[in-house]
Amino acid sequence: MTKDTFKSLLAAGKTRQVIESLLPHTQGDPDLHAEAVALSARYQHYLREKNGGRAEPAWLDAQLNKINAAALSLIEADADTSNAPLTSEKTAQTAAQNTSTIGNDNQKTAVVQGNTTSGDLNLNIS
Repeated sequence: MTKDTFKSLLAAGKTRQVIESLLPHTQGDPDLHAEAVALSARYQHYLREKNGGRAEPAWLDAQLNKINAAALSLIEADADTSNAPLTSEKTAQTAAQNTSTIGNDNQKTAVVQGNTTSGDLNLNIS
């Protein structure tokens, strides 16, 4: 997703969708992912307060505005949300980091590649 897409979703009141998209999107950067997880927790707390009827509307509005501002800050900090469509370099790095080769020159070689984002697994035997 691009920065503009994330921003459009936030402007349309789609905070949940933005946060749900940021969680897997930031997995390649531990610091950004930790921020996304914390933001998700804040949003879940906001929803519990809203749905439980325990909070004043003004407080709820202020909390949602803070959550949206934090999401926007996270989007701006994430280099992978540039306005170019994502074929993320991090995804390519993740695939390369998750490649294992088993065997030697006298044996068949098995190459296992896994993508932690999508859960795909490829096995190539040569």
